[in-house]
Amino acid sequence: MAYQYDDNGQVGMALNMLQTAHANHKKNLYILSALATTQMLAHRFSAACATTSKMHANGQVYAWQVLSLEAETQRACGHTAESRREETTLIKELNTALEKTPNNSLMHATLGIAYANIGNARQAIAEGRHAVALSPSNKDVFSSPDNMVNLALIYARLHKPAQATNLLKTLMQTPAGTAISLRLLKVDPNWDPIRHTPEFQSLLRKHFKIHGDAEWDQPVQ
Repeated sequence: MAYQYDDNGQVGMALNMLQTAHANHKKNLYILSALATTQMLAHRFSAACATTSKMHANGQVYAWQVLSLEAETQRACGHTAESRREETTLIKELNTALEKTPNNSLMHATLGIAYANIGNARQAIAEGRHAVALSPSNKDVFSSPDNMVNLALIYARLHKPAQATNLLKTLMQTPAGTAISLRLLKVDPNWDPIRHTPEFQSLLRKHFKIHGDAEWDQPVQ
């Protein structure tokens, strides 16, 4: 339910639900992961860093998934050295894991984002595209939208707004499940590197108008 609130841009409601759940299940990694993700959407970066500091892989969540979230929150908090250190460790772990499961599209997508975060554009785009190729929409309706979003995120991190928004336009025109939504695009800090570009602003305004959403049909500040 919390993720549904996030998808609808109702971040405050998601936070209230997750904070209550966390009080009762302090060691549940799924709740901690969802809480950190929602805190990021709410731009409560320090809180997200504090939440991820409590996460430790124990079988519920793979170590690389914890590392990925930790690196993201550290980067958002401005802890550049810590984030880069975790990104480097994450890249090593994912490359090792992919030797055993080379067709894991989510791992390739996560690896691409990690490469983008350290400025390795060539490897980032290659991994992101490979993830999409491993999960074509006509064969994998579940993973395909997520991997397309991840490739768009890679382009956004590399400050390539045209490539990112072209992918987002495609997703807006096809069933994408919970991978993307207009309201999530509006609040998600992952899109901040391209948020004020003409391409991204045009995408938001166009789709807000189509859906007649007066509350959200405003320029992003």
